[in-house]
Amino acid sequence: MAKRTRTPPDYRLGELLTRAGLLPRARLGDILLGAAAVSEHQLLRALLQQERTGEPLGEILVRQGVISVAVREGALGFQRTLSSPLRERFRLGRLLLEAGIVDPVTLEAAIRRQRGARVKLGDALLEMGAVTQDVLEAFLKRQRRLLAALAAGMAVAADAHGLPARGS
Repeated sequence: MAKRTRTPPDYRLGELLTRAGLLPRARLGDILLGAAAVSEHQLLRALLQQERTGEPLGEILVRQGVISVAVREGALGFQRTLSSPLRERFRLGRLLLEAGIVDPVTLEAAIRRQRGARVKLGDALLEMGAVTQDVLEAFLKRQRRLLAALAAGMAVAADAHGLPARGS
């Protein structure tokens, strides 16, 4: 297997999904990467330019011909969707609760700890002994897969509506 290009830590999908133990508002680059609209190399190149210029990532990718305006707008719409009630479905606490790994009282205590100490929910649960590292990693992996599946579904929907996956 080829070695993957390392992206800056703030933009790695795993870091985004695990920050605070929640599915945060995903960054545009992660959405486009998850939908296979950009490669890791293209995203890294655009992120480096964004760091230098401060220009919005979507504008850079469109100007470079990596994505079309329609794809950028679709990804931005998807990003807004993640701020909606759909986001609740992907919260780590909810996943653990539904699987019977934690009970509501333990989850609430961990959320209070998370907010008070400004730690990730997973770290709070680990400190409390409510989950093991292996269980936490498995559920974080599940969380990443759910987001990737959702992003892929959005890409299929965009394709079904005639939106190009990449700029020409």
